[in-house]
Amino acid sequence: MIEKDPFAVSTCRLCRTADAKINFTNDLGVIDVACERCGRFRVEISGYNLRFDSLSGAQRLRVLELVKNKHDSGEASPLISAEYLKQILATE
Repeated sequence: MIEKDPFAVSTCRLCRTADAKINFTNDLGVIDVACERCGRFRVEISGYNLRFDSLSGAQRLRVLELVKNKHDSGEASPLISAEYLKQILATE
């Protein structure tokens, strides 16, 4: 995966507590997030901007758990799809 220069450093939209470095990748529909708390993950751009902001605290924990489980299984930068976030939002 080719990374471009950082687009921004801001508060992570997933955990809302730590700084995150946001990078565009060679796949223009996906961004790479490197958060001090959540670790590294990829997310479809539509999910990052629209759906992360709509997650409740419990829903955020479910997504964080998915990222952690994927990290634990050896996946360096798990993808969080907009469809997965849509399903999470529909469950609560």
